[in-house]
Amino acid sequence: MKALVMLSGGVESTALLKYGLNNDHDLEALHVVYNNQTAYEGRYARRIAKHFNIPYSEIILQHEE
Repeated sequence: MKALVMLSGGVESTALLKYGLNNDHDLEALHVVYNNQTAYEGRYARRIAKHFNIPYSEIILQHEE
């Protein structure tokens, strides 16, 4: 099964990624940066995706008032 994991770089999303890989899912990772507030987490998310050798994408959302 193909699945997209919203990867924050934290423990819970990493555990979900590992669970999917252990159950033979074809995974991709996505990290969303909102108003540059979570940009630092992207470093961890990228490292995790690289470690598990899965495709990684990042989306940057800017809220305009």
